[in-house]
Amino acid sequence: YQGDMRDHTFAMIRNAFIRVLNYENGVEIVRYDINKEFEKNPNTTGVVIGALIREGPYWTFKAISDFVQGSLGTIATRYGIIVQQ
Repeated sequence: YQGDMRDHTFAMIRNAFIRVLNYENGVEIVRYDINKEFEKNPNTTGVVIGALIREGPYWTFKAISDFVQGSLGTIATRYGIIVQQ
């Protein structure tokens, strides 16, 4: 929350990961550990970690790792969303 304004970065977070679970049985399908990425990008205050993509009845996860110095608004404008300040 307002990491860029509060001088907080993702490098301050330990054991950062995202995972996708099978809803029916709780089995982990994919896990993406991102701590090393934050170590390489220590000034990161905003990040798009990945995308969950549906293709017909199937779902895939695509790791993106788009690190930014900025806020959610910075990321949104990269995707063509107009953000009111």
